[in-house]
Amino acid sequence: MAGYSAYTDQELVALLKQGDKHAFEEVYPRYGMMIYFKVNQMLRDEEAAKDLVQDVFMICGQMPGKLKKRLICQGICTCRHGIEYLTSSRRAGQRITM
Repeated sequence: MAGYSAYTDQELVALLKQGDKHAFEEVYPRYGMMIYFKVNQMLRDEEAAKDLVQDVFMICGQMPGKLKKRLICQGICTCRHGIEYLTSSRRAGQRITM
């Protein structure tokens, strides 16, 4: 995917909205680890952080029409919502499934 690495986020989002699967294959390597480190820093749980980031990318891949131009910000924001869900579920003593 060497050609896709030169694209900006805005260009990748436009391609994703057109259904270009190769564009998605560029997004995860570009932002997956950065988002994982941020999520793990907030959760302090490596496995939960990996699962949450993977789930977020899977959802984004299934709903490309909802993607914004700043992918990194959207990824972190979406993970933050997941973290809020996880922590509220833990406090309530509920079993957490993703």
